[in-house]
Amino acid sequence: MEKFTRLQEITGQDFGVVIFEGNDLIIGNWAPCMGVPRVDQFGYGLVGMGEELEIVGVKHMDDVSVVTQDATIQWDINNDINKLKGRPGIVYQIVASSNEAITVIAPQGWD
Repeated sequence: MEKFTRLQEITGQDFGVVIFEGNDLIIGNWAPCMGVPRVDQFGYGLVGMGEELEIVGVKHMDDVSVVTQDATIQWDINNDINKLKGRPGIVYQIVASSNEAITVIAPQGWD
């Protein structure tokens, strides 16, 4: 399978939603992040840890907000969670080289 270093390469977008295995959710600009984007230790922004990323599933959805319903928001400085309701997009299941599984949402029209 093909390996990637940035979510931007996978989604074609700079911005979107990441849900981690424990249902923690971040929404933000992942363009500068190599690997899985995470909130930095000081809470100032998103940073990547340099992992390789592999797509293990892709699903087109008419309303991507249903994927976020049980998640706990850890980072969403622009309150973009409210903009997901009724928005179509693509949901990716991704495994990082650190063996971390994440769900990535690329809402249609977000870039």
